[in-house]
Amino acid sequence: GTESWTDAVNALNEALEIDPGNPRNLVRKATLLRDQALASSDARAEGLAAAEQAVKDALETDKGHPYAQELAAALILDQGGDVDQADWYIQQSTKRRETSFGLVQKARIMIRKGSYDDVERLVNKALKKEPSNHSAFAAQSEMWEAQGQIFHAFEAMKSAKERSAKESAARLA
Repeated sequence: GTESWTDAVNALNEALEIDPGNPRNLVRKATLLRDQALASSDARAEGLAAAEQAVKDALETDKGHPYAQELAAALILDQGGDVDQADWYIQQSTKRRETSFGLVQKARIMIRKGSYDDVERLVNKALKKEPSNHSAFAAQSEMWEAQGQIFHAFEAMKSAKERSAKESAARLA
């Protein structure tokens, strides 16, 4: 939860001092920085930029790190960046594995491209892999909002909030 962020940042910084090029720890730090940025109203852009840099560092060390590729796609979408680049990262990561997080990012890409038919299938597939995936419901809400279906969007967002952990960045976002 948010109350442990300082301890988490300190632990990750210590791990990176010991092994500066460890992609796993760089991705963990990027994930934490992204969570902090999404939960922040005033330091969002700076936090997302710091998370993006940590992911770039991880991908320099291990170009094929699938979670780093998924996270890179998520950060691009979070910042309103190049949808095609985000799609490329997801395509690369799915060559190695298919995760619920990756499926949600693919759904977010399809929403940006206006291809809503595939979104529902991707969200359902993500929920089948991880039934309590709050981000899948958030993506579904994003789709309904893009289509102007505000009541469906509201219900999907409520489902996302119910499935997110209390005191988590996802709930704050």
